[in-house]
Amino acid sequence: MYSGLRELVKLSQETTYAVNRYIRVEEGAIRAGTHARELKDFFSDERSQESRLTESLRRLLSDRVVRLEKDDLREIHEFTDDFEKAQYLVHEAKSYLEKAIRDLTDAKRAQSETELDYALKNLDELVSFTQTRRDSLMRPLTTSYRVLLNMEKARHVSAD
Repeated sequence: MYSGLRELVKLSQETTYAVNRYIRVEEGAIRAGTHARELKDFFSDERSQESRLTESLRRLLSDRVVRLEKDDLREIHEFTDDFEKAQYLVHEAKSYLEKAIRDLTDAKRAQSETELDYALKNLDELVSFTQTRRDSLMRPLTTSYRVLLNMEKARHVSAD
């Protein structure tokens, strides 16, 4: 029983380490997605000036997406396959935002908004991906705790 508890503690520590790394990426993607959604509201307002929209797109790109790419993704670098998928999604979002800025600069507001939609879709997919990955990392730990709880309940029933 003692060795089983030791294994459970080790599993808890390893799971916590990995889950915390994915949470950092998820939070960065949520921040960027929230910023993009707020910006989308300004596109809907015909009174919004292109220069302000362009500046807001640049801020979204430099403040949120580049930070996500350079800082947050680094957290899951050791999980190679997941890192590559997350990196791809961030790169795509970044490319769409760069195109949105170019389109807006060329007075193609509707096309710019479409590119922002594509970037937002990639950021949402990254959030979904990290949540799914985090849940799958938690599954073995949850199962282990459930087994331990059932063993403890069985022990109490047999003691009665």
